[in-house]
Amino acid sequence: MELWTGYEFIKTMSTSDVQSSTWLARCEDFSRRETNQDSLAVKAFLKDATGGLVDSCAGGEDAGIAGWYSMTRFRGLCPETSGCSKVWLFFSHPRWGCPGECFSDNRIDQPFSDMLKIASCVDDSTETWRTEAIVEYVSGFSQYVQKRPGFWARLTSTSTSAIIQGVISAYEDATGSTSNQTVASVQESIWHGITFERMAQGIYELAPGLPIYDSDGVKLTGCALWTDALFEDIVDANLCSESHHQSIAFLCPERCRCVMYWQRSCPLSCLSNLTELT
Repeated sequence: MELWTGYEFIKTMSTSDVQSSTWLARCEDFSRRETNQDSLAVKAFLKDATGGLVDSCAGGEDAGIAGWYSMTRFRGLCPETSGCSKVWLFFSHPRWGCPGECFSDNRIDQPFSDMLKIASCVDDSTETWRTEAIVEYVSGFSQYVQKRPGFWARLTSTSTSAIIQGVISAYEDATGSTSNQTVASVQESIWHGITFERMAQGIYELAPGLPIYDSDGVKLTGCALWTDALFEDIVDANLCSESHHQSIAFLCPERCRCVMYWQRSCPLSCLSNLTELT
């Protein structure tokens, strides 16, 4: 089916959920090729989609709203400005407004794609492009955790509270020290984004002073933490999956099993390993 453009697509986005329309959209900002009729419609819809914050793609870029949880419709109308072709951005995904065309081979961000072509298929590689990308990825991930409807109730539920208490107990067993964190303080750290601000800085702790230890008493950092089952249960997110958001596979190709399950953000060398396995 031909991709929708202009006013017809704008009408569709204004009367349906964005996710069901992204597969029909082009990976271009509407402001690049709008008619006068489209211009008025785009401005009106952008103003509505952003809660009155902006009425243009450029205005959204200046305001830095593309990475916000609530800006799905903005990303749908301004995919280029929003970085929809950048697979290291958490929300650059059709579920969050980005057109499916942005993930075709000729649309993926070229400099990043070039880096993936020469990157090693190992976890926690320290190339500058990867360490910079994870900061932007975590920014979106933090928004995702904090803004989801019902997450606070889940975070403070009996089952999740028990998991957090287990993390505290594992820390005390591994270190022989009493943690200064409580279940409630850990929940507050996650809810207010403190946990993710520190992780973006390379401080891998569930709350200040509380790293996660595995059953063998080994402190988890980097990909070992991002993909840990306990961490996944606490934040209710599988970062290796690209079904609902972008994957962390660009940083954790081994733990995300890129050799077995290919994703757009996997280093190309993992594909070579897959060929060897088959």
